[in-house]
Amino acid sequence: MDDNVPNETTTTQPADELHLQNLTITLHRLSSTKSTNISTSPTPSPTFNSNQTPRGALLLHTLSSLPILTAFLFASAAAGAPPTYFNPRHFTLFAVLASWLLSRLLGLLITNYISPPPPAATDNCHSPARSTIQRETLSAILSTVKNIILGLAPPVLLAAQTCGVFSGCKPWEPIRLDGRRTGLELNPKETFEWNVTVLYPRLVGAFLALELGRGLRVEVRVREEELSVRGM
Repeated sequence: MDDNVPNETTTTQPADELHLQNLTITLHRLSSTKSTNISTSPTPSPTFNSNQTPRGALLLHTLSSLPILTAFLFASAAAGAPPTYFNPRHFTLFAVLASWLLSRLLGLLITNYISPPPPAATDNCHSPARSTIQRETLSAILSTVKNIILGLAPPVLLAAQTCGVFSGCKPWEPIRLDGRRTGLELNPKETFEWNVTVLYPRLVGAFLALELGRGLRVEVRVREEELSVRGM
């Protein structure tokens, strides 16, 4: 019987080694599957963020400013239709454009110099500092005051013009560079008919065509940005 003991040890030892090998292979497969799942996990969908490069930021600001500038140019062209041409009513349009440009400039200054920077990914578990809260509060107050004052300026100016400001005979008189008074034609029926049938439809058509083209350009830019993000 003593001779059989070494034989039992010899026959059971390969089984233990085989079990250890199977366990090692199983753990290796589990680790490989986990790493594969991590590497093939779906990535978040790309978003349009043109602030990644200076060129993209410039393009974004340009595209967002085009509607206002285009509307100002076409409104000035309509207000300068014959027989008045350039007249004091254009100053209302200049004031509206100036209020928008000032609002845009103040918004950029508040965002870049007063608003706190976005928190880093490692700071998500920490509460914001007191200085950050103070800057956020100041930024919100300044932005609200800016939007109230400069947001009310255009409708107030337009309402004042509707109520009679710049609607007398003198504001309708054309402004000459040499300062001479040209007078005002009282009933230019043929000129008004030309404005209604020729000038105004062309201005409206050109304005709508530019706006549609701008919208398509933005859509193409967004698609290009998404493709570039996915290709990274």
